[in-house]
Amino acid sequence: FVGAYMGIFGCVILFISILIYNPYLILFSILIFAFCVANFWPIVVRYALSQTTESLNTTASNLVTLAMSGFLIGPAIVGYSASTMGLTFNVQILCGLWIINSLALLFTVRKITQ
Repeated sequence: FVGAYMGIFGCVILFISILIYNPYLILFSILIFAFCVANFWPIVVRYALSQTTESLNTTASNLVTLAMSGFLIGPAIVGYSASTMGLTFNVQILCGLWIINSLALLFTVRKITQ
């Protein structure tokens, strides 16, 4: 549960600092955001491996393949949206996506533990 709540907390802090538009506050909030979301991937892997019916190697390979597809597609999307709408918009969307990820993780963990 802590991983999902920390992700939401980090996103809210980053989003508020972007609205305030103070460069030093933004840098500090990026540090807080990074610490809050750093454990997201290990939590996802742990829950996926504990819930799988396939072999652990197959599940781990599928998770890594999904992650790498994000690394291939993500920079193109970020570059295009940064050139059309700006970097501030990209960081605001990043906060929104991380909140969605954290809420999905929270929902999944609660569903598994019940």
